Amino acid sequence: MISKMSKNIADRIRSETKYRTLFESSSDAVMLLDEKGFFDCNNATVRMFNCRDKEDFCSKHPANLSPPVQPCGTDSMTLANERITAAMKNGSNHFEWVHQTIDGTEFYAEVLLNAMELDGKQVLQAVVRDISDRKKAQEEVVRAQNNLKTILSRSPFGVVVIGRDRRIRWANKYVCSLAGVENSEALCGQHCKEYFCTADQKSCPIMDEKQPVDNSERIVRRLDGREIPILKTVTEIELDGEKVLLETFVDITQRKRIEQQQTELIEELQQARETADQEKAKLSAMISGMDEGVVFADADNRIIEANEYFCRFTNTPHDKIIGSRIEDIHQSYIPQKIIGLIQKFRKNTNSKPYTIQRSLAGAEVIVRIQPIYQNNSYSGVLMNVINVTELVNARKQAEAATAAKSQFLANMSHEIRTPMNAIIGFSDILSEEPMPDNQKDFVNTIRESGLHLLQLINDILDYSKIEAGKLEITKTLVNLPELIKTIETLVRPGAEKKGLRLKCVHHRQLPQLIKTDPGRLRQCILNLISNAIKFTDSGYVCLELSIEDKNGEPYIRFDVEDTGPGIPSESQKEIFDSFKQVDNSTSRKYEGTGLGLAVTKQLTELLGGELSVKSVYGQGSVFSLVIPAGMEIGQDELLEDMKGNTQMNDHKEHSNQTKFSGRVLVAEDVLANQKLIRLLLEKIGFEVTLVNNGNEAVQQALSRHFDLIFMDIQMPSMNGYEAAKVIRENSIETPIIALTANAMSNDESLCIIAGCSDYLSKPIDRQKLLDKICQYISPEVRSENIENVEDRLDGPKKLCSQQTGENEYRNLTTGMETSEDIIDFEKLIARLGDEELIKEIVPIFLADCKERFEDTRKAVLSRDSKAIQFNAHAIKGAAGNIGAKLLSDIACKLESFGKEDDTESAASIYEALETEYYRVVSFLSQPDWIQKTNKKTIEV
Repeated sequence: MISKMSKNIADRIRSETKYRTLFESSSDAVMLLDEKGFFDCNNATVRMFNCRDKEDFCSKHPANLSPPVQPCGTDSMTLANERITAAMKNGSNHFEWVHQTIDGTEFYAEVLLNAMELDGKQVLQAVVRDISDRKKAQEEVVRAQNNLKTILSRSPFGVVVIGRDRRIRWANKYVCSLAGVENSEALCGQHCKEYFCTADQKSCPIMDEKQPVDNSERIVRRLDGREIPILKTVTEIELDGEKVLLETFVDITQRKRIEQQQTELIEELQQARETADQEKAKLSAMISGMDEGVVFADADNRIIEANEYFCRFTNTPHDKIIGSRIEDIHQSYIPQKIIGLIQKFRKNTNSKPYTIQRSLAGAEVIVRIQPIYQNNSYSGVLMNVINVTELVNARKQAEAATAAKSQFLANMSHEIRTPMNAIIGFSDILSEEPMPDNQKDFVNTIRESGLHLLQLINDILDYSKIEAGKLEITKTLVNLPELIKTIETLVRPGAEKKGLRLKCVHHRQLPQLIKTDPGRLRQCILNLISNAIKFTDSGYVCLELSIEDKNGEPYIRFDVEDTGPGIPSESQKEIFDSFKQVDNSTSRKYEGTGLGLAVTKQLTELLGGELSVKSVYGQGSVFSLVIPAGMEIGQDELLEDMKGNTQMNDHKEHSNQTKFSGRVLVAEDVLANQKLIRLLLEKIGFEVTLVNNGNEAVQQALSRHFDLIFMDIQMPSMNGYEAAKVIRENSIETPIIALTANAMSNDESLCIIAGCSDYLSKPIDRQKLLDKICQYISPEVRSENIENVEDRLDGPKKLCSQQTGENEYRNLTTGMETSEDIIDFEKLIARLGDEELIKEIVPIFLADCKERFEDTRKAVLSRDSKAIQFNAHAIKGAAGNIGAKLLSDIACKLESFGKEDDTESAASIYEALETEYYRVVSFLSQPDWIQKTNKKTIEV
C-alpha cells in the first residue's frame, strides 16, 4: 500500500515537473488567473510585459496590461469580461488583442483563453503570443495594395481586368469615364463585348485564338453608344491562381483629330501648291507682258528675276541681268540711296514702299522699291520701273503754261488795277464836290462800274490761283461774332440801297471761337450775301447760323436765304461750274463772269466744308455753307446769342463814348509803339508820361503817382520783368499791365510772377486796350463823341520821300497785289478803329524802323546775337502794329535766331527781312495806299 502510494506520488511529481518544464520553456506568455487575479506565469510573460519577476507581474491587475480602449472602439475591461465569459462557457476563446507593457508600450497579440480545474477550483489559463511583426507585415501589404489600387485607379490611362468568362472584374476611373459610367461597380460583371471588344462571343481573340494585342488601335463603345478610338495593349496574367486579361489603353481621339487635320492640311497644301503654281504662271505671264520694268532681288541684293520690258528698256540681255547686283543697274548717287533704303528695310520689318524719280537709260523713270518679308524677316526687294518721260515733259509744259498764265493774269491785274484805282479814287473825290444831280449820277455810275470791274478781276485771280493749286489756306482762331459783325457792316449799305431787309439770326447756341481761315471764310459768306442782294429786288436777305454734328465733329452752318427770283431745278447743278450762269443770254439783267459761286465752292472745299443750294423758282433760294469748327467746343464756350459779344461797330461806338481821367506811365523803347499807345490813351482822356527803358520807368514810378502803368517787357538797360519787380519791392501797388510781342503760353505767368497785374499782347488792339483799362479804372461815360486827334504829320508819302528818296523802292512792288501781300488793312482798322490814328502811327513807324534796320544790319554783320534779338523784337512789334504781317513774321524768325545764338541763320534771313521792309516802305509811300487796302477789303 505504501509502495503504491509512493509510486503515485512519484508519478505526480514527474508529471508536475514535466508540466513546469513545458510551462517555463514556452516562448508564448502563459499565465494563470482566478477570480482574485493572476497567481502564476512563466518567464516569457515577465519578459513580454517588461516586469521585474513573476511576483511583480502577479501583483498587476489585468487592466494594467491593456490600453483603456481597444481598436474596435470598446473599452478594454468590458471587452475582456466578454471574452472571459465566452471562454468559461465554451471552454476556450481565441481572439486578437492589444496589450501594453507596464511602461505603456502597446503591441498586438494573439490570445487563447482555456477554462480548467486546478486543485478543485476553476481557473483560466491565458496564452499570449506577440504578433506585432505579423500585423506590421499585414499592414504593409494592405498599404501596398491600397497604393497600387490608388495608382491604377487614378492612372492617366485605362486599366481593366477581364476574367476567362469574359466578364469585367475591375476597372479604374479612366475606364469608367471613357465608358460613360459612374464607377467600377457599374462595369464589374458586364460582358467585355459590350464595351471593349467587337469579336464574336463564341471565341475570344486573345484567350482562344491567341492573337497578340500590343499598341493596337481599337475602340471603346460608351454607354450612350458613341465610339472612342483607343490605343490598346492586352497581357494575360494570373491572379489568385486564375488566368485573366489585363488590358491597358489610352484615348487617342485628339491624336486622331490631329492626324485628320494633318491629312486635311496636306491636302490643302497640295491644293495651295497647285493654285500657287497656277497663279505663278499667271503672274509670270502678266509680269512678262507688263508695260513697265519688274525686277526681283534677294536678301543679298542679287537680281533673281527681271521681265522682258526691263531687259529691253536697259538694252541688257536677260542672262546678264540675272545674278548681277542691284547697284550694277544704277549710276550716280542712286545706288547708295537704294542700298541705304534696303538697310532700313532690314532693320524695320514694317517698312513701307519707297518711290524715287530719276533718269535711267536716257529716260525719266519712277522706281518703286517694295520690301519683301517672310516670317517677319527681310528676304528681298521688288522694284518697279515706270517710264514717265512723256508725263514729265507734259507736266513741265503744263507748269510753264500755268506760270505764263499766272504771270499774264498778274500783269493784267496790275495794268487794270492802276487806272481803275485812279478812276475809283477820283470818282470818290468828285462825288463830294458840288455838281448837278445828273452829273453826280454819272460820277456814281463810273465809281460803281469801276468797283464791279475790280470784283471781276478779283474773281478771275482767285479762280486762277485755285486752278493752279497755289491758293493757300491758313487756319487760325477766329472770333465768330466779330467776323459776322464785320460782314454785316460791309453788306448792309448795299441792302439798304435796294430797300431790302438784312437779317442775321441763329436758333442754336454758337461757339465764341472757331479755327479756320478768316479771310477765305469771310470771302465765301460775302460772295453769297452779295449775290443774294444783287439778285433780290424786294423782300429780305437773311444769314442764319447754327451748329451741327457730323460724324462726332462740330460744324458751323451758314444759310443765306433770299426772296429773289429763285433758280430753275435744271440749272441748280450748273451754277457752281466755272463761267456758268442761270441767264446766259446777251440781254441778261444781272452782270457777272459766272465765277463767283465757282470760286466760293472751291474755297469752301479748301476749308474742309460743303456748299449746296435749295431753291424754288419764283420764290427764292437758300445757299448753305457748312465748314468744320476746327476745334472741340465745350458747353461753357457756347453763346446764347451774339448781342453781348465784342462787335466792330459796337467797339467804335463804345470807344467814342468812353472817357477817363488820370496819369498813365508808359515804358516802351520803340518810337512807333510809343506814339501809338500815347495817341490811344490821350484820345480817351489820359495824361501820358513816356519813358524809354526800365530804369526810367522805376524812377518815374518812385517820384510821382500814376493811376496805371504800361510796361514793355523787352527794353534796354532794364527789362520789364526787372522794372516791375523793383516797383513792387518799393511797396507801389499801382496796376502794371505788361506789354510784349511774344505770344508764348508762359509769358502771362512770367509777367504775373514778376509783379505785373495783367498782360496785353502786341500788336495793340484798341478795343482790347480799352477793355483792359476798364478792369482797373472806372470810365466816365459821355453822350457826345470824342473828336479825333488831328494829323501830326503830312502823311507817309512825304516822310518816305524825305527819308528814302522819291520812288527809291517802288520797283519792288511792281506786278504784286500790294494790299493783299503787305498790309492787312482789315485787321489794322479792326484793332485801331479809325483811319486818322493809322495816318499818325505809320510815319512814326517808318521813321523809327529806318534806325532799327540800320542797327539790325550792323548787328548781323558783327554777329552780335543779343543785338539781333533786341532789334528784331522791336521790328516785330512795330510791324504788327501797322498790319505788316509778313514783315512781322520774318522779324519774329530773326529774333528766334538771335535768341538761339544762330548768327549764320540770322544772316541768311536778314535779306528777306530787308526786302520785305522795302516793300512795306514803298507801298506806304503811295498817297492812296489806305484807299487801296480799304477797297480791297470791301471787294473780297
